Amino acid sequence: MVRLYIATGDGLAVVSRQNSGWRIEHNLDGQATRCIAADPLRPQQLYCGTFGGGLWSSGDAGASWQPVGDGISYAQVMGDAS
Repeated sequence: MVRLYIATGDGLAVVSRQNSGWRIEHNLDGQATRCIAADPLRPQQLYCGTFGGGLWSSGDAGASWQPVGDGISYAQVMGDAS
């Protein structure tokens, strides 16, 4: 299955290919999403950084999300392109 994760700036769009079309689901509505990362060994494990809401994680390929509070003391979690 092809799945795309898009940090939209005010949520997260999960776009998946199904049969001959595409399905779009919206997650983390209202969160200022800035970056998304997948664990290379467990692609269903995702992390999403937000500006003001800290780091969020999903263990089910983006179907549900939980804030990661322990050990992350920053409310602004953004990606680095370098």
